[in-house]
Amino acid sequence: SDVYKRQVAGVAVLGVTGCATHPVSVQQATELPAAQLRTCIKRAAHRRGWRVVTDEPGKMRIKYVKGPHVLVADVTYDNEGYMIEAVKEGSTLFNKDGTAHRKVNSWTANLTVTIREEENKILLRQTN
Repeated sequence: SDVYKRQVAGVAVLGVTGCATHPVSVQQATELPAAQLRTCIKRAAHRRGWRVVTDEPGKMRIKYVKGPHVLVADVTYDNEGYMIEAVKEGSTLFNKDGTAHRKVNSWTANLTVTIREEENKILLRQTN
């Protein structure tokens, strides 16, 4: 799936530190069908304080506001997994040169952890 082709590059960028980094796409594989994955993404976003802006089959736009900072991200998903991509439009954490504040990578990584927790809850229920 096209969703996962940049995984290696994304993982490499996660190691970058400092105030400005290149925004990373976070990709994760899943064992759940897309409908259940959608539920996990929505629950995780809610738990982390993200708001769902648009929700279409296979794609969700979410927004996180913390103080003066706003981060908008697109989450695409299918039966194989999902990808979170930060979006410059509407976000306040991007510089004119395209680099992003380190919070972009941190906030998307935190969301990924919470999505995984939601997936694990469903997987555990299915095995019991």
